[in-house]
Amino acid sequence: MHDVKVPDAARKKGKKILQPEHLQKLFRIDTTENRGKIEFDTNIYAYRFAVLTGLRPGELRALRWENITGRTVKITEDISIKNNCNIGGKNENAVRSFVMSDQAYAVLMEQKEKFPGKDLVFHNIPLSYRTFSNQWSRYCRSNGIPHISLYELRHTFVSINQGLPDSQLKRLVGHSESMDTFGVYSHKVNGEDARIARAVTDIFNEIIPSAQVMSKSDPLKEIRSELERNNLPAESIVIIMDLIDKYTEKKITTLNATP
Repeated sequence: MHDVKVPDAARKKGKKILQPEHLQKLFRIDTTENRGKIEFDTNIYAYRFAVLTGLRPGELRALRWENITGRTVKITEDISIKNNCNIGGKNENAVRSFVMSDQAYAVLMEQKEKFPGKDLVFHNIPLSYRTFSNQWSRYCRSNGIPHISLYELRHTFVSINQGLPDSQLKRLVGHSESMDTFGVYSHKVNGEDARIARAVTDIFNEIIPSAQVMSKSDPLKEIRSELERNNLPAESIVIIMDLIDKYTEKKITTLNATP
């Protein structure tokens, strides 16, 4: 699992992506530093869902519970979170449906449990794109994750899933090139969306196993919580957790190399 790396060739020109070791941090750490204090990041499930589905920030903001049936997500609109304006789909092919991977579904259920009872799924996302972006930057900075933009979480999803057939990947993310419209999707082969979801689940399992995403008990989270309860400075907690990360990865690599 630890030697998985997204090839540089998978990146779009001028775009950055998260590498597996940073994705693992994203799915393990749900806190951020704010004015010298460590606190729960209320956007954490939005960050995770974005990288697991390839949704645009505006699609994330516009997603409603009524657009979700079981594990199927229907994308019908995009809210410009720069000015809180509903602009419909970015292009005619941005209107689409897909079945969630195991990891994406688990994150969605966590969001529902933590922030229930609203029409919009991610109603806690700031309306201002700048505010949302600044909060994401703060999360990255707090947890030793190289900064990429919110839109580059989408590029990360595309790069990780580059092994999928081109037509399947375009259907997932709503690319405009050489695609049919949403109406045509209703005639696709029965079970195709489910097969794509299983493929995406398997791909992400190489980096962030679905069992880990769905686990409520994480020893590293418990260690971090204990450090916070003892009022250690935020910067010290980041350094300690990074050292534990490196030690744990080294031990796992040694065990895997043992005949």
